[in-house]
Amino acid sequence: MKRLSPGVEPRTAARAVRLVDGFVVEDAREDHVVQWGQASQQRGAALLEAPEVPQADVAGQARGYVGRIVELLAAIDIEPSRKLTAARAELEKLVCLAQATLAPLENLKTALDGHARRLEEARLEIEAAALAALFLSEYLTSSRPDLSRGFLLREISLTRTALEIRGGEFERNSQREAPRALMTTIQAVVLVDLPECLEALSRARHRLNPTEAGELQHRLRTLLRKLDA
Repeated sequence: MKRLSPGVEPRTAARAVRLVDGFVVEDAREDHVVQWGQASQQRGAALLEAPEVPQADVAGQARGYVGRIVELLAAIDIEPSRKLTAARAELEKLVCLAQATLAPLENLKTALDGHARRLEEARLEIEAAALAALFLSEYLTSSRPDLSRGFLLREISLTRTALEIRGGEFERNSQREAPRALMTTIQAVVLVDLPECLEALSRARHRLNPTEAGELQHRLRTLLRKLDA
């Protein structure tokens, strides 16, 4: 198997060997070849076309809440505190709204992870079937040229599907990372750092000396950087 595909993953090669071992040349018919790896291929294609993930754009909602928090904080003047007073009610509401997205985000993350695992399993099966088909195509070249040609066609088709799955890995990984990153931002920054910063701002004296104002501005900018990360 490594001769046919030098960079093949060991687990893929092992599956291909099992497929070849289970193939009985004497009983082989053309319809066996046509159906070779077809179930895995169809499953992989279906997962590519219709991901089994929640339809609600909870990630978009969470990003919207965090984005609005950033807008409000960026507009706050440390001195005077009038803008903080005006924005505080909306900020507190946004904190609650962001917190409410944590459970749906966790569900989204779980669904995306599960979809990725199923797609990875389908890819392994497809690549194993393609490698086994290539082996059998070579093996049957002289004794069963009709089956050999059929296996070669199946190898080409299976490999094309496997490449489609591999081609979308970067985008899928980015989609999986989005809810993780949002959950981290909400849990660590929106629910912890933001209330602490707002409390510090509200406790500040009406008239701040330059050092006090600088410290609060630094704290606010640090918070904004975390939210924008």
